[in-house]
Amino acid sequence: MPGATRSYCAHITRPTLPIQAHSAPLGLAFYAGALLPARYRGGLFVAYHGSWNRGVPTGYKLVYIPVPEGTHAGPVQDVVTGWLPAGATNGPDQAWGRPTGLLVAPDGSLLISDDKAGVVYRLAPAAQ
Repeated sequence: MPGATRSYCAHITRPTLPIQAHSAPLGLAFYAGALLPARYRGGLFVAYHGSWNRGVPTGYKLVYIPVPEGTHAGPVQDVVTGWLPAGATNGPDQAWGRPTGLLVAPDGSLLISDDKAGVVYRLAPAAQ
């Protein structure tokens, strides 16, 4: 901000949770369902769509951020990875999927849209 001073910045709330630049967190859903393990209840799922112009790609995964009542969020935990093969150097070209949107379904499963593969995944326990 042109003309900003240190005193101005002193009044800004600092981020409570850093996110890697270019991860592109497009889909967000607080989990209030009961189908997934109890540790996920009340926390935030985030779909990292992924970078398109980094030398070392980042994102291309679903993460979970616990939000304990009365405390700050974090740390970020990977839940679903693999849309980008290990060692890939060109994310959009080498990824086989890019998670985009999230929705907690009425049955408590988590639906994850993928705008590269053109599919919707359903995250649920194996027995479901």
